[in-house]
Amino acid sequence: MSTRSDLARGEATTRSYLLCVSAGFSYDDFTDAVGLPFCTLPIGAIVLSGLLRITTAFNSTTSDTLIVGDASDPNEYLSALDAQAIADTPFTLSNVFDISAGSITPAIVAASDEITITVTAGTADTATAGVGDLHMFYIDPTKADENYE
Repeated sequence: MSTRSDLARGEATTRSYLLCVSAGFSYDDFTDAVGLPFCTLPIGAIVLSGLLRITTAFNSTTSDTLIVGDASDPNEYLSALDAQAIADTPFTLSNVFDISAGSITPAIVAASDEITITVTAGTADTATAGVGDLHMFYIDPTKADENYE
């Protein structure tokens, strides 16, 4: 880790990569309405987007809705995904960099932001199938992997 560029010292010359965290999950990883820990992002990271893929449909007796968020807002990143259908669902955070929407407040990660995936509807305990994966894309403003001059 390095420090964030300060333009008072001159033009920014360091660059960093867009980072991605990915993991797979299965129906039997979940307990109804309990967040499944996905990852903890670095403090100060800015989440840009993500992709939640269902590759084998969940099949509980009612419905299976997945949300992605953290302890302060369990559906901050994805508010409802029907896991009973095979689909690739990209998500982009609303108003992250959209000045026209009246807000330019990005989702900046706080000290305790553990990202979780939760089954919020249905009965995960009755499912006998269901597989997917989650990918989140973020930047870390304090990370400097390259030097550009």
